[in-house]
Formats: sequence, C-alpha cells, structure tokens
Amino acid sequence: MSKQLHVVLIGKSPLSLFIAKALDRHLGPLVQYKLTWLTDDDELVTDLLSFDPVGKINGVNLKQQFNDLQLKVSSIKSVNLRRQEIITSRSTVTYDFLILDQLPYYSKKELSLIYQQFATLIGALAAAKKGERPISAAVSISGSSAHNAQLAVALRSFQLRHYPSLLRSISLHINAQPAVIQSYLSEHAITKTSAKSAGMVIGSPSAAVSSRFIKGARVAGDGHVVTDPFMRIKGYDNVLCFDSPEWLRSNVLRVYKSFSQHVAEFITHFFENRSLKKLHFPKTSVLLRSDRGHLALIGEMKSKNFRAKLIARLEESLRR
Repeated sequence: MSKQLHVVLIGKSPLSLFIAKALDRHLGPLVQYKLTWLTDDDELVTDLLSFDPVGKINGVNLKQQFNDLQLKVSSIKSVNLRRQEIITSRSTVTYDFLILDQLPYYSKKELSLIYQQFATLIGALAAAKKGERPISAAVSISGSSAHNAQLAVALRSFQLRHYPSLLRSISLHINAQPAVIQSYLSEHAITKTSAKSAGMVIGSPSAAVSSRFIKGARVAGDGHVVTDPFMRIKGYDNVLCFDSPEWLRSNVLRVYKSFSQHVAEFITHFFENRSLKKLHFPKTSVLLRSDRGHLALIGEMKSKNFRAKLIARLEESLRR
C-alpha cells in the first residue's frame, strides 16, 4: 500500500470546525488520505451569546463530530515549513498538506473565566447599589474583530437581562470597529473610547499559533503572514494560510461552511494535479445578535430587520 497523504489542519476558531467537517466528509472516506486536526480544546464555543447567570457556556463536543478525521488536542509550539513538521506540546507531526487557520478566537476556558469575572463584578456593583455608596466600573475589551464585538454585545445583553438597573454603573469599551458596527454597538452603550482605569480588562484572543513561530513564512509589518493569490504561504504550495485583516471582519458560520467546501476541493485538485481555483472570502460577513435586535453585514448587504433575523435563524442549525 502506498503512503497515505497526511492533511493537517491547525486552528481553534469555528472556521476550523467547518473545514474539519468538510475534510472528513469529502476526503475522509478515501483511503489515500489521513486527516488530523490540531487544536487546543475538545470543545468549541460557536455562540458567544449563550451563557447563563452562573457562567455556563454551551460548547460543541468536537470528539463526536467526525468519522475519519483524527482530533488531537495539543498546543502548538512551532511550525517548520521547510521540514514540513509541526512541534506540539506532545509530539512532532509531519504533513503533506497543511491548513493554517489563524483567526483569533477564545477557548471555552477563557470564555468561562471572562463570564465568571463579569458576573462577580456585577454582583459587587449590585451589592454596592443597595448600600450608601454606589460605585461604577469600566470593562475594556481588546481586539477589533467581529468576535470581539459579539462578545461585547453578549456581556451587555447579559447585564441588561438580569441587572437592567446597572446600565449606568457599567461602562463597556472596545477597540475601534467599522462605523456601521460601531453605530450598532453604541445602541448597546458600548463605546470605542478606551477606559482609563478599567475595573476589568479582557485581552484580545490569540490564533492557534503565533506567526513568529511559523518558520519559513514571511510576516508583514502588521503581523499577518504573507500569502499568494491562492491563500498559500509564499514559497510553499502545500500550505494554505487564512491570516489577513478580512478574516477579522467575519463571524458568520454559513460563510465559513461554504468556504470550507472550496478548501476540500482545492486540496483534492492539488494532489490530483488538476487546475486550481483561487479561494475567495467575503471582505465583510458579520452577524451581531442581542435581545434588542440583530445586525447583519454580508458583502454589500446590510440589515437590522428581516434579513438579519433570517440569517440569525439559519445560523442556529450550524451552532451544534
């Protein structure tokens, strides 16, 4: 039997989940492929709006998602493109084709800690409000991605749902967002002005592997890996890398799913020496949800009414 072609995916965002599903469905049944997903947790939170007053978060159990793809939970120490090997905290993994999902995203553990700290802060403010000396606090969220924006809305929604009287006691701040998104955030009393003395600071999420530890890759001044028109790392035809500012403006699962089908097709064509089609991803594909209403931005389409609600409803089936 000839050597299997090892396709490895590195990533921790919902995009990775849909790429893994597409690989498992299209390449998994084929005997010539071996599939591995390297990620940092065996649960993935696809809905940043879903948590209850005690901080419980609904996550997708990744161990139950695949038939042929192998899930390996491990932190990535480095990637050597010249040697085609990945150093993890557990072992060294070699590959024939590599997919790097560099979209920053929060792990379930990180989100649990954020929600617990926020609930504790709210509890302290609620207790102080009943006393003689009411106090206020500022919460500052680093990062400017669509996921950061949804997290900010989720925190505000939680507070308004359970402690509406504390609206003036808690100020929420986030890094600058595109104007249309910032307008929506303003409706939820979320500002882009940095808090001078925040009572709680939420750090920006990280990618699965720092670009500094991808040996052989060219890194631009903004920290993003340089890729060619096919989204491959320059000089390495067998490495797809999704790492550009456009990815930060995306959080729509249906868009991830559609894109993932093209990734699986691209890999098949690569190994069969067939003509390759360029991978395309919308410059903007954002869905922000709250109890007060939704905002959807897909390409040139903008909606805060029927279309936004429809997109949100269609997303529900993809969150499990």
